[in-house]
Amino acid sequence: MSHEKVLLIMPTIDHKLWVHNVSSMIPVIAGRFAIPYFHIGQSNVRLARNECAHYFLNHTDCDSSLWVDADIEYTMQDFAYMMEGDEELVIAPYAKKSLGQPPVDFGMGFVRIDRTVFEKLAAWTDDTGQEMLNRFRHEGEIAVDFFFDGASQDMRWFSEDTGFFHWCSLIDGDLKINVRRELRTRLRHWGYLPYGYPEQIPNMVSVVEAAQ
Repeated sequence: MSHEKVLLIMPTIDHKLWVHNVSSMIPVIAGRFAIPYFHIGQSNVRLARNECAHYFLNHTDCDSSLWVDADIEYTMQDFAYMMEGDEELVIAPYAKKSLGQPPVDFGMGFVRIDRTVFEKLAAWTDDTGQEMLNRFRHEGEIAVDFFFDGASQDMRWFSEDTGFFHWCSLIDGDLKINVRRELRTRLRHWGYLPYGYPEQIPNMVSVVEAAQ
């Protein structure tokens, strides 16, 4: 799988990025390892992520995308880990902004999604040929609703990120998506504290379980 042209997708509702996120981004951009795309001001998170996916799929020629939330701090080594391998979908766990809680294992805070993932989801149909994912009209174009949120028929609740990963897990056969959980990254999730892994910030977040 080629990762020669990567779109670095950074959505921000309030038009702001944490300075730690900007510091992480600068060497990636300066080294021309990725092209930055800032998605600004959309308060509906589900729609914002769908707008980002639509832009990536229909308005760029990038073969891969790295999604980074505005409050995530990472290193060039973390970036390199995400670019390794031929998996189509690579997910890195990160700490919740809550002491003592397990990490976010399947979130959109730091995830690599190759173009083929969205292409497969868009092409996914049921036995009758009906498209599995809904379409919607948006700014004069037809977009795909990749990021589902809400209740499922089996009484589970999905946020827009876990809803997306749920769709990816259901595809089988020729459209099956190859997924990897990247456990080597050491991300910081900024809030009142720099939430991270115990070895990064001793005595501050040692009760937060490391995702490994």
